Amino acid sequence: MRIIKLTTQLILLSLLCFALSVTDAGAQFSREDNSGFRIPLPMGMLTGGDGKKTVTLQLETVLQENFIGDQLAVDGYMFYWINRGGSTTLRYGKLRAGQLDIGGYLDKNFSGHLIVADQGKLYWVDATGRLYQGDIEAGGLRNEKLVAEKFNVKLFAVDNGTLYWQEDGSNALHTGMLVDGKLQDEGIVRDNLRAKLLAADKGVLYWVERNSRALRHGQVTEGKMKELGVLSSNFTGKLLAVENANFFWLEQRQEELCYGRVR
Repeated sequence: MRIIKLTTQLILLSLLCFALSVTDAGAQFSREDNSGFRIPLPMGMLTGGDGKKTVTLQLETVLQENFIGDQLAVDGYMFYWINRGGSTTLRYGKLRAGQLDIGGYLDKNFSGHLIVADQGKLYWVDATGRLYQGDIEAGGLRNEKLVAEKFNVKLFAVDNGTLYWQEDGSNALHTGMLVDGKLQDEGIVRDNLRAKLLAADKGVLYWVERNSRALRHGQVTEGKMKELGVLSSNFTGKLLAVENANFFWLEQRQEELCYGRVR
């Protein structure tokens, strides 16, 4: 009888301790608790959502004031551009100590009005809708060649030899590569992409919506693009280039060449 009684007392004591511990734990996480204890949330985490981290494009610095470029391409942190106002001079510069150091020109009689740089090569579209490729060597363009005779596009980007483009009068986004020196259309990665700016970097496409200021991005996998979300809901840049997750754009209202990263 004594053993049974002792066992009963121990059970009751355990239940009492458990009840007290539950009450104390509930107080620690109560909304009314003013003890100062808080669960730290990572920057950009949405409270009350699905726990996914939200990142945005943030301005880091201004690389060049009074930048009047009309076209912009970046490759290996070398910058290529054409000034506004009908200029035919293709200029270049590089980053030095966080500023754009203007080096000179690649071609004084350049015919391109859309330019993209990738892996030491420059791609451009002339006024007649022809696509060219040339090697950037010794401060000039070498080995220029015609790679597509009918390339009437409003947007195009190049990523590690893969081209993406959108033809005039269409919202379909095409992809292709050069085969034996000629562009081969390999299909459509997205049927309806309403964009006014387009850039590509390491398998990710970046674009600014045509009817808004939203900067979006999507991953290209097996020939199709999966949209990943919005990086900025108020992107006011006119030109856009992305390299190694570094963003470069022209803030035209202030005539500033800007640099930023997603954080």
